[in-house]
Order: sequence, then structure tokens, then C-alpha cells
Amino acid sequence: MPKQADLNWSSKQGRILTGDGELARLYTPERGFPFAQDELPHHHLLERTTTEAFRRWRREGRVSGLVVGAWCRPLFVGGWEHSDGTHETVFNLQTRSLFIDIRIPTASLDAFRGHKSLATMSLDELALFAQRHAFAGYSVVSGSPPTCVRHHAVDWNFVGAPRPRPNKWRIEVDRSGDVWKEWGWPTDAHGQHVYMERWERLPGGGGKTIALRRAVDGARDAFLVVVGDHFNYIVNREPTAMQPPAESLGAAVATLSESGERARLEACLGLRAGHGRIKSGWLVDAALHPWEEGSALIRPGDVAISETGEFTWRGERWEVFENDYSIAEARSLFLGGPALSKL
Repeated sequence: MPKQADLNWSSKQGRILTGDGELARLYTPERGFPFAQDELPHHHLLERTTTEAFRRWRREGRVSGLVVGAWCRPLFVGGWEHSDGTHETVFNLQTRSLFIDIRIPTASLDAFRGHKSLATMSLDELALFAQRHAFAGYSVVSGSPPTCVRHHAVDWNFVGAPRPRPNKWRIEVDRSGDVWKEWGWPTDAHGQHVYMERWERLPGGGGKTIALRRAVDGARDAFLVVVGDHFNYIVNREPTAMQPPAESLGAAVATLSESGERARLEACLGLRAGHGRIKSGWLVDAALHPWEEGSALIRPGDVAISETGEFTWRGERWEVFENDYSIAEARSLFLGGPALSKL
């Protein structure tokens, strides 16, 4: 049986993020913190306008190099609790526009090593497996002091019920540029921010970037982000997995477990994401689905890049949101090792 503390990882993350439930009270127009509906993290996802919005923001030059990098998170604090690098492994890759952010609790790292798929897990193990997170989308940075609003296109925790407040935070960067703090946007009566996250650049986490999004109608939405020597990938769950909508992934897992709907339960947990290093041969070293670890995301011949810079990955077209590499450099970069299962 999983330990209760391990099953509460997601709820603890939520308490920290909301300052132990204070966010809704603090983040209101009456207190000087208004927000528009199109600032909400899942607004464009629900409206099915992420593609249009992301392209428009890119055309309008709504991009920023302020926190471009591959980052780990040594500290996350809010309310009366904190979490750090001993509690979860975090890989947050941010380009000038797109991001993929992956968070895997360390307490459950060994719990699934013997499994090669969700099908062999017990219901208790599936409940524990739900305690992780990954999301991807577009970061809009503006203002002075600089603030960021993140818009989610793929989200492990989103199964129909949207977040009621923007994913908005102030950015404070260290002089070195290798450390920065994320301050939750609303403050209390004493000027204290509702939460703080400290981010540190990973070794090899600076340099050129590539940001790609799958451009195939009807396919599961997917992103690939490269920053320096690091890559993150994410592939959405099947859309039918979110029918009917649920308040949270944990609630969906509990309901489907009780009703015996095993296939739908596994579909809810079918979102895939992982991290690795390019110099390793594109080997995945951390993944939501741990059986993907040790495999290579890219193999020789998987990626074709035309003379005009168009990307094709295993026969599918991928839209290029960012690419700092020349065509020759990009072709060389995407030489990899043994294949990971098809995205």
C-alpha cells in the first residue's frame, strides 16, 4: 500500500501554490489584482485556440529571453509548508516562447521500476502514479518589474475543470543570470507574495534553443523543447480521456477506480513527458512513465529538415516555434540512438 504522505504530494503542492488556500482571497480586483478571462491558464485550451494564440503572440514579438534555460527547483515555499529538491525532481525548460515543465516526486521513484506499462499496476499503484505533474505551453513575459503569464496547452492535472486564477508571477533574476525567483503575483496585507519558487540553471542548461509543436490534425498534441544540452518532451492524453470532465486528476482516478472503469483510468494517466541530455544520444533519464527511461527519443534518420527549415519527425510535420541553429547544425543535433516508442 502507498504511504498516505506519498498520496498527498499533489495536494501539498497545491497548498504551497495557494499559500495554504489564500490565493482566491488575495487574487481579486478589489485588492488591486484584476485579471482577464484570457489570462487564465486553460482559457485557450478550452476554447481550442492555443495554436492561433501562440502563433499570434510569436508574430507580435511577445517573446523574452529573461529566463531562457534548463532549470531545477531547489525550493518551493508558500503558506506554512515547503518542498525542495529532495522531495521532487524538476526539469523546467523555457525558451523565449514555449516551455515544458516536469515534476516527479522522489518518494515514488522506485515504486514503478518493475512495471513496463500501466496495465500491470494495481489500483493503489495507479493512485500513487497520479501524484506527478507535467505541463507545457507559452510563457508571455511583460512589464516592469517583469511578470510572466503561462498559458497551458498540455497539462497532466487538467481533466476538464480549469484553474480559476492566472498562472502569473513576478520574475527576479540574480546578477549571474543562473538563479531566479518566481514570486506568486498577489501579495497579502504585509506585501508578502503568496508563494516563491527558486530556480537554478542545470549544468549545460544554457545556449541555443529549439521549440517544436506537432502539426498534425487530429493527433495528440505534443511539444519538444531543447535548451543547451537538455531536452523535454510531452505528449497529451487522448481527448476522450477527459469525458466527462472531472475536478482534478486525483478525483478522476478515484471515481474511475470505484466504478471499475480501468481502461478510462489508464487513459487519464496516458499523458507522457520526459527529460534527457542530447550528448547522451537523446537518452531519456527521467520520465512520467519510468519505463521510457533509458530509451532514446531520437534515432538517426528520425528527423528530416528541409532546406527551408521545415521539420519532419518520423513522417509527421512539426511546427518550428524557435530555432537558433543553422540547418546544418540542426541536422547534426538530431542524430540519435536506439528508438523510443513512437510519439
